[in-house]
Amino acid sequence: CIRDVLTNSSECTCLEGWDGNICQTEDCGCDSNNLHTECIDGSMSGTRVCGCKTGWTGENCFESACNCHSKGTCNLNDTHENICTCNELYSGDFCDECADPENCVTITDGAT
Repeated sequence: CIRDVLTNSSECTCLEGWDGNICQTEDCGCDSNNLHTECIDGSMSGTRVCGCKTGWTGENCFESACNCHSKGTCNLNDTHENICTCNELYSGDFCDECADPENCVTITDGAT
């Protein structure tokens, strides 16, 4: 950034992938108005690309992908990720783990 002491202003030329008046915002093609997207690592390109936050899917990340296996409820956290809040007997990101093995029932396919 270059600061003009006469006008007390500054102007920044951002590196590729960054934006904002002081290059503080990562720019990977996400719509800044869509709270369900974030910049993620591109699998092959090695660059950052726009992707859905945890718990969201679809072309524009507006479809809920929260799957709590009927053992919890989906809730938005403060960063707009869709997360599971598990019932007391279950734990894990998707409420698919038994919190207390003594109270779990084994199903015929081996799941608990």
